[in-house]
Amino acid sequence: MSEIAVFKNLIFTPPGKHSYYRLYGLWACGKCKKTWSSAHTYVSLEKYKNQVPAAELKKDWDYFTQKCKKCPKGDSVGHITEYKHLREKESDSEEEVEPDTKRPHISSLCEKCKQGFRCVDRF
Repeated sequence: MSEIAVFKNLIFTPPGKHSYYRLYGLWACGKCKKTWSSAHTYVSLEKYKNQVPAAELKKDWDYFTQKCKKCPKGDSVGHITEYKHLREKESDSEEEVEPDTKRPHISSLCEKCKQGFRCVDRF
């Protein structure tokens, strides 16, 4: 198994819970089939280090969920379809991605933010 780089500044550990790792995630809504990407995807550090495929992750346990903004009142929770490193690519062959800091993070759709652990200082 190849070694996975873990950057200490990307680890988030809420009180009384296991650690999560910030990644770039691809998401899908099970209701309307909308897809989106997010540089504010938090997956269990253990699952990430063990390279557990996105399809095997459990909502609300292995990652913080995000709601679909297309569905009325955000009543549909998305699921992660893929996740990757969150850092600048050094070559075109690498799978790491640079975070898009120009797109706003919608805190009202983010479970991590709704639990009081804000992802960013803006809405």
